[in-house]
Amino acid sequence: MKSIFLKETTAVVKGYNDADGMYELQIADGTLFRVPKNILHFGSVQFPAALLERGGTLMVGKTIKVQIRQDRNCVDRLFVNAAQCYWDAPTSHANTTSQQVGKKKYVESLNVELKSSFLHTAMGKKQDETLKVSTKQSVVIAREASAMSNARVAGKIIVGVDDQSRIIGVEDEVDDTVKFQSVLRNDIAVCTSWAFAESLSFGWVTEEGHLICIIDIPVFPRIVLVKGCEVWKRVDTDCVQLKGDHLIETIKNWVA
Repeated sequence: MKSIFLKETTAVVKGYNDADGMYELQIADGTLFRVPKNILHFGSVQFPAALLERGGTLMVGKTIKVQIRQDRNCVDRLFVNAAQCYWDAPTSHANTTSQQVGKKKYVESLNVELKSSFLHTAMGKKQDETLKVSTKQSVVIAREASAMSNARVAGKIIVGVDDQSRIIGVEDEVDDTVKFQSVLRNDIAVCTSWAFAESLSFGWVTEEGHLICIIDIPVFPRIVLVKGCEVWKRVDTDCVQLKGDHLIETIKNWVA
C-alpha cells in the first residue's frame, strides 16, 4: 500500500480492554484511537520490557512513537515504529463513539491558535487588499509562535481552519508542502531566530477533503523576540504585545 508520510508524533496509552483486546491511545493532537492488540503487536513491532505489563500489554500512561501517513484514498493511517501495521483514523473507523459526532475537532484555546490561511488574515483576501494590509501572515504566525513559547505554553498553530472551527483548507495555497514549509520556516527565522524556527515542527493532514497544516511549538529555553525588539505573549486565546511593567515582569520571570 503506497502512502505519503505526513508527520512523526507520539501516542500515549490511555487504557486496555481485555474483553475485546483493544487499546485506547491518544496522539499528541488529542485524537483518540481504539487499536486491536493483535495489530499493535504484529510483525517487527518490539517494545522494551519497561513499557510492558507482565501479560505483555502496554502499560497505561506510557508513550510510544508513531508515524502518520496518508494512503492514496486520502485516509490517514498510523504506523507504529515504522512497521507495516496500521489502523484507520477515527473519521473512518466504524467504532467512532457517539460523543465524537458533532464535536468540533479544532477549537482555539491557550495552546491552540487557528488560522484560515497562509496568505491573508481572518478578514479575507478582498478586505486585506482594500485595507492594503502589508503584514505577511508569516510575521503573524511568527508572533503567535513566539507568544506561546514566551507564555511557557507548548502549543499548536493550525492553518486551514477558521475562528469558527470550520475547515477551509490551504490546498489552493500550497503546491509542495516540503518546499512551502521550508520557505515559511525561513520567514519565521528572519522574524525571530534560526534556533527558534528550527525548533518548530510541521505536520500536514487532510480533513474533510481539505489540506491543513499543524505547526507544533515547543517552549524555547529563552525569550523569543520578534523583529529584534518585540515581545509577545499568549493570554487566553489572544496574542498580546508586552510593554512597560508587563514586559519587565515577564523578563524577570524568565531570568529567575
